[in-house]
Amino acid sequence: MNKNEINSKIEDLKYEIKKLEQLVNKPEVDKEKEMSDFLFSMLNKTIREMTDERIITHYRASDNEWLFQQDYKNGYLWVRYSLIWNVFENKFGLNYEQIRDFISAWVEKNTKWSGITPVARFVARFFQVEKNTKWSGITPHQALALKIS
Repeated sequence: MNKNEINSKIEDLKYEIKKLEQLVNKPEVDKEKEMSDFLFSMLNKTIREMTDERIITHYRASDNEWLFQQDYKNGYLWVRYSLIWNVFENKFGLNYEQIRDFISAWVEKNTKWSGITPVARFVARFFQVEKNTKWSGITPHQALALKIS
């Protein structure tokens, strides 16, 4: 290697070091805060409606799609899979238990819906989701339930 090649290699290495330092010094995104902000944004854009005795449904104001349903009659908090749960799986890379635990803790901390206990995904198959006419096109495996104690 001649002097010019060595100097060129040094410049390349300095450039690479500078890029790596920028990555190291870049502020990390707080994943938990981002997930919390997502739930706040979803809940803040809802219209609450008493859809049955002891059932409160939260509809997205922009298109009237349901997002959450507090079902005190049966003891569940229904969470819309395609619009909320799926985001936690795909965007944040969480598994079922992590999502369940995060939503449960978030709801306990940030709402007055106290005493929420998660229920396994398969439980959703045994409930008659189709009774709520505003849930058209939703199959039971797309709705997830959290038990309210």
